[in-house]
Parts: sequence; C-alpha cells; structure tokens
Amino acid sequence: MKVNILSDKHNPFLKRKEIAAEIEHESEASPRKDALQQWISKELKTDADKVEIKHIFTETGLPKSRAKVFVWEEKIVKKEAAKEEKKGQETKQEKKEEKQE
Repeated sequence: MKVNILSDKHNPFLKRKEIAAEIEHESEASPRKDALQQWISKELKTDADKVEIKHIFTETGLPKSRAKVFVWEEKIVKKEAAKEEKKGQETKQEKKEEKQE
C-alpha cells in the first residue's frame, strides 16, 4: 500500500486537518479503514484516536483509491457510534420483553 497525500488543509473553526489522499494497492484488496488510520497516525505522529477516515473510494478496475481523512486537534467522540449502541441495546430489551409476554 503506497499512500500519496494530495492536499492538506487546516480548518481552524472545526479544529481539524482535512486530508485528501491517493492510495495505490497493486495486487492487494482495497485498503481497510483501520490500516489507513494507523498509517496516517504514524506519518503525522499523532494518536490514532484523533484520525477519522471519512471515505475510501476505490476506482473501478484500477488498483487505486482515494480517501478523505480528518485529523482532529482534540479527541472527538463519535456521536453516531453512541447512538447505534443505544439502538442495539433498545432492540435487545424489546426482544426480551416480547419473549416474556
């Protein structure tokens, strides 16, 4: 996996760095988000918790992908993940209640 950073912009209002990257992955599958997250955190010398991979777009038929990455200055907890966990817990509770009835 070879990663080229195409653009690197600092967004002071949202306190993050916005990165566009191109990934070449000859004879490999499309890169996983966690592998790219580790590579970016190592390259920028920051914690992996502060690196958020928004999207990885793979070009059809080519061993190339493009990625949109945010590197936060402060550690941000993903609200969407917390909401999904709550939904999962609610559905488990509903299933238990249905079985009891």
